[in-house]
Amino acid sequence: MLDGVKADTGVPGLAAAVTKDDRMVAIGCVGTRLLGRNDLPVTQADLFHLGSVTKSMTAVLAAMMVQRGLLKWDSTVADIFPEWRSHIRREAQGITLQQLLSHTAGLPASENERALYREASLVEGSLGDQRQLLARRALAQRLASPPGKVFLYSNTGYIIAGAMLEKVSGESWEELMRERLFARLDLSSGGFGPPARLGDTDQPWAHEWTDARTLKPVPPGPNADNPPFLGPAGTVHLAIEDFARYAAFLLTGSPPGDDRAPLLEEASLQILREPIVAAPPPGAEAASYGLGLGIVRLPGKEAPVFEHKGSNGMNTALFRFDPEHRIAIVAVTNAGGPPGAEAVQKVIDSLYREYAGYTPPVRPAEPPVPPPPAPSHPSPRPSKTAPIVRPAIPVTPASPAPPSSMQRQRGLERR
Repeated sequence: MLDGVKADTGVPGLAAAVTKDDRMVAIGCVGTRLLGRNDLPVTQADLFHLGSVTKSMTAVLAAMMVQRGLLKWDSTVADIFPEWRSHIRREAQGITLQQLLSHTAGLPASENERALYREASLVEGSLGDQRQLLARRALAQRLASPPGKVFLYSNTGYIIAGAMLEKVSGESWEELMRERLFARLDLSSGGFGPPARLGDTDQPWAHEWTDARTLKPVPPGPNADNPPFLGPAGTVHLAIEDFARYAAFLLTGSPPGDDRAPLLEEASLQILREPIVAAPPPGAEAASYGLGLGIVRLPGKEAPVFEHKGSNGMNTALFRFDPEHRIAIVAVTNAGGPPGAEAVQKVIDSLYREYAGYTPPVRPAEPPVPPPPAPSHPSPRPSKTAPIVRPAIPVTPASPAPPSSMQRQRGLERR
């Protein structure tokens, strides 16, 4: 299946995995780390950039802080940073953690953030210093809508939420991720930024979609990802098996194979999954957004599934988990743009149909269009010298489906 999707979309590399009942049931990868270099095949150990899938991880960290009593879902920016009151707009002071994580804080949409990012990048100091400066500048601007009213996807909102986590914990967001998430979930491949090292092909290279409608390799380095201070909104990379472990964790709140107390309590899981605002993506019958999770109701299916896509424009990732069927599916590619988005969506949809037994309902056929009325006078005969051109009827020969490149697996627990 992966080979077919890769061929259809033209992405360089593609990987996917499926877990069911906390066990890996399929995992596989195809393609290359670098477009045109067939001598550099991707492997299951390769690292793939997850982009905004990171947002779900930041929301998980926030839930941990709430469980520990360090934060509340309704903690406001002014509660955590009282020293900012004279520097930010009055209407921004009451923005809550929940609103930041649900993209309902009223902050300007992501396309208006570039000037703030340039300014933050020039700050000398830690990533935390850069995040706080960006947060203050963003909250001093006029809001695009009243907090809590409208869904406006915002990377800045997640950066501000990350700054709140750093303030109450006394640790950087990166330290929190390593200690509270990567270590506890046994995500040994977890890291930040471009997976490949400068001048090396030891990991997949990013590929961006150009104006010429082609994929172009992006060498490892600063241009291969967003600025590091964007971390809480989208800089994590993982190997495909670890990505699957993370998605499986979101089903239960416990790491697969871990008998200790759940990392996330049932109440926390429910809050993350609770619809906050409508945010319908294309192709979904109905959708909304919780905290770091998209809630999608597939056509013909009553219970929702939960998803999040991520892309830094040069890589693409997508996960879907379904508590009803206790299944989690992940897909990644080292390509951005339409090819990357199409590839991971096709993989997720195909694997979900196979492993969840989902069959989309058949849409009723459109009523036939009545023919135009006959002319009131006979049409002139065609000239003998003018041939009658009949439209060609294309015939597409049936072709066998490519063999599945997904490998069956028996267990997800670390050995």
